[in-house]
Amino acid sequence: MTDHFARAVVIAAVTIVAAACAEPAGLRVAENSTVADVSPRALFGETRARTIDERFAAVAAASPGFAGVTMGANGEVVLHLTALADEPRTIAAFHTEFGRSTAGRPTRIERVRWSFTDLQAARERVEAAAEGLLVSSDIDEEHNRVKFVTRSAEALAQVRQLVESLGALSSAVSVSRGDAPRAMTSLSDGVRPVMGAMANDMQQTGQSCTLGVVTQYYGSSSDYVSTASHCTGTRYAVDSPMTLRQPTYWSADYPILGAVGGEAVDPGLFWGMTMCGGNRYCRYSDVALFSVSSTTAAGKLAQTTYSASTPGSLGSTTLAASP
Repeated sequence: MTDHFARAVVIAAVTIVAAACAEPAGLRVAENSTVADVSPRALFGETRARTIDERFAAVAAASPGFAGVTMGANGEVVLHLTALADEPRTIAAFHTEFGRSTAGRPTRIERVRWSFTDLQAARERVEAAAEGLLVSSDIDEEHNRVKFVTRSAEALAQVRQLVESLGALSSAVSVSRGDAPRAMTSLSDGVRPVMGAMANDMQQTGQSCTLGVVTQYYGSSSDYVSTASHCTGTRYAVDSPMTLRQPTYWSADYPILGAVGGEAVDPGLFWGMTMCGGNRYCRYSDVALFSVSSTTAAGKLAQTTYSASTPGSLGSTTLAASP
């Protein structure tokens, strides 16, 4: 363990302990207390986060030879550029748009034939003429192509004719048959199995929070999921009943559907330890465990389709196909 990493762990541990310390009074959150709104919406407003294609188009506007970016097998950033691309200008434009999310990663250049602008133009021309024929379309930066998927053989033949009308650009397009993509779901949906990082709420209070990872408690054969103790009815005490659910099922029409389990472990505070800073009550963390009794759980963290990379932009809440 490096000194830098060790210091980071110590700082994080101290922060958690400090956050869990409290005076003996006021263990339950006061109903009329005022809490500052630090939600992304309050901090950054209602501005819609741009899609990855919109951000790639911004880089391409500054450097027309830009063709996209992928992540290499070793974690390096792979910039795809045409042979005519101005490397310094492209790298500068890319770091202006994506610098925060790629800081510290090595960068490698890969030469390709078609620019992002070329691929985008081919995609838009075919889409405009292929209404009702396509299941999906996508710019595949890794393979420097536009990929169209159709549902039927008839649609496949029609779309291929449209691609041929692109002339030289037709070699940048592939068309295949396939099923419609499955409906994507959100972090707040009733997804099974339940995974860490998904949203939850308390049936009795409506308080919303985030699920931690699935775990086992002191060798128990049962699964538990963690969430913040301050999201439960009473901090640092087991409430009965206190049912953890997923927000999709707030409706009174679904009293059981969506339930994950009941609160099982929420230790109380202890007093007098040096770490408490004197005559205070403390606890090691702001965590409560809920037994997984009404559904299934997986020892995984939910993964979304993209992450936020700049202040003011929100990451995706749509689950990726494979967690």
